[in-house]
Amino acid sequence: LGTTNVGIGGMPFDARANVDALNAFIDEFNSMAAEYAKHGMKLTYHNHSFEFKKLEDGRTLFDHLVEKLDKDNVSFVLDTYWLQHGGKDIREVIEMLAGRVDILHIKDMEACKDVRVGEATVSVPYITEIGSGNLNFKSIIKTAEAYGVKCFVVEDDRAVDVGSYEAVKRSADYI
Repeated sequence: LGTTNVGIGGMPFDARANVDALNAFIDEFNSMAAEYAKHGMKLTYHNHSFEFKKLEDGRTLFDHLVEKLDKDNVSFVLDTYWLQHGGKDIREVIEMLAGRVDILHIKDMEACKDVRVGEATVSVPYITEIGSGNLNFKSIIKTAEAYGVKCFVVEDDRAVDVGSYEAVKRSADYI
């Protein structure tokens, strides 16, 4: 297919338990990345918001990933929604990882959507079409281009309100 990136969509649950489990995952990931590199490919890691959980050492899972994943053989697939959901400034993360982000998943965040949980109604952040939420994509894209992001992928995980085709049309129209 001509791709140079192969990746996973997040780490296994057991790798999130503590620093030792995380380090074992990172070691295995780096080992696999070295194998892919022999074939001209990079192994990619896609973030979600759980990586911003603090471990017993006071650092986040993401801090460990950034520090310990092989800078030559591993790249990041950053996800705008999950960075925002995790409380991060998307542009700062892109800048911090300059040259290490090959792919940026762009999806928007609606500030809140009311959902029923049992008898209660709660407001939760919600994935929505590009341009329908509160992320500043002009600034995000400008930063991504300045810091070496190679590919931009519109990702819509939950086109439940309007359907998949309409969601794609809305994102395309905004872009």
